[in-house]
Amino acid sequence: MSDDCERAKQLYFDFAGSQFQMWHDGVLDEYRGYKVSREQEAAWRREFVPLWLNRLPEEPIRALVMLRTMGATEALPELIRFTEQASGSVQMSCANALWDMVAPGPSLPVAMFPPAAWVRDGVRSLWRLVTGRPSGRVYGPARAGVPPEWVAQARETAIRVWRAFAADPDSELCAEAQARLK
Repeated sequence: MSDDCERAKQLYFDFAGSQFQMWHDGVLDEYRGYKVSREQEAAWRREFVPLWLNRLPEEPIRALVMLRTMGATEALPELIRFTEQASGSVQMSCANALWDMVAPGPSLPVAMFPPAAWVRDGVRSLWRLVTGRPSGRVYGPARAGVPPEWVAQARETAIRVWRAFAADPDSELCAEAQARLK
């Protein structure tokens, strides 16, 4: 692989394929200068998604951010299984990532928010959903071609996880979400 192709791949992987993030960090013109084909990006995506799925146990928050930023809906079945096995703030982050990947609405790049803010925002949004109050934000459009049963299962898993945390008055994040809703 040429140095140019290696650099383009590095940018693609560093920014989870997000041209918005590349633009935000001032490297989009460089990336576009490499004239990467859609076929090459699809090949890199097939490499990227399993790479970050394999990193979930060791780097769960970072892996979730990368998969969510990529919009890796092909990973939903694995993410749902991981969510079921996770606990604490990692499980909450998983639920938020699932929700973000399948919920209708405008897409906001998650990399714009630090992971802690991402978790807090998810607590607030899903608390509002569970309590019937209007939600201030919903991230991520549902992707075309995603099996409807995956979308339904991801939504159900996220809501079940968040209801469990919302019902636990001893949960640090539940108390924080309740305080923010007053």
